[in-house]
Amino acid sequence: MTFGELARSRFEELGDAENIAHSLRILGHLASDQGSSAEGLELTQRAHQMFVDLGNALGQAQCEAVAGEIEYLLGSYEDARRTIQRGERNFATLGQALGRGQCLLLLSWIEHSEGATERSRRLAQEARSEFERAGYRLGTAQADVSIAHVEHRLNNFHSAETGALDALATFETLRTPRGQAACDRLLAMIGLDTDDLDMAELHSDRASKHFARMNDPWGVIETKLLFAQIALVRHQNGKARTLLEESSRVVVEEAEARQHFLLTRAWLQVAEGDTEAALESVEAAAEVFDQRSRAGDHTPHLLGRLARFQWPAHGLDRIDAWRAVLNDRLRRKT
Repeated sequence: MTFGELARSRFEELGDAENIAHSLRILGHLASDQGSSAEGLELTQRAHQMFVDLGNALGQAQCEAVAGEIEYLLGSYEDARRTIQRGERNFATLGQALGRGQCLLLLSWIEHSEGATERSRRLAQEARSEFERAGYRLGTAQADVSIAHVEHRLNNFHSAETGALDALATFETLRTPRGQAACDRLLAMIGLDTDDLDMAELHSDRASKHFARMNDPWGVIETKLLFAQIALVRHQNGKARTLLEESSRVVVEEAEARQHFLLTRAWLQVAEGDTEAALESVEAAAEVFDQRSRAGDHTPHLLGRLARFQWPAHGLDRIDAWRAVLNDRLRRKT
């Protein structure tokens, strides 16, 4: 951030509008990565308007990709989809395979969050083809981990683990901490969901260290929640409560982390016999996004855990109803 601010100041002294806009876009992306997504979106939108005024189509497309990603993180899916689709069209017109691949990957993330797994997979595969065309190994690894997320959503845990490990090897070769953290977090979720707690703990620890070094609040809270979930499986409710209290003090703007927090809290509450409080937490989690069909990447699996507990009939009915909404295959049949 320091170097980005310095660059913007220098370009402002020179009156170089194009590079001021590039600096604002980069600062917006960095702000989002460090937990200030709303501020990051504002900076990126300012940069986009400058590129519009300059008639710089490539700059506009680059801003649309960043702004769309931030809108996705904030849970504004319709805005994100429109913004990213504009960016994808602009990159395609300019013949920019790398930028188009990034937009396709972002669209894949949105479809995944909405439970449209086959569309998500197709978009990630198309993004991978664009990255291959551009010779961008980092992008192909990003597409691979996105496809692994789809497999995880479908409970194809072996395929998900294989894809995540392959992507992790590439990220390690390229020395990309954010990519490594993403793979380790996914592998931790797979370990948790298959009751391989040693695997879950190993990769949660690795992801936690990466996110802490990057000063990423979203990653910090997500890994704390994974540790809390591991503790709950081990019936270490006191440890889980402490981790949830620590998580509650981490300020995040991203909807996904808030939903995962509420569902983990519900898990602790029902494990301790407070089903009414647990149902309130589940209902709050369901309202985090503007539609119940939209959810964080671990939400379906957490709901599956919750469904194993003893609930009043009306409570289990509400959980089952939400799970059905999240099941894309069921929605397509109806």
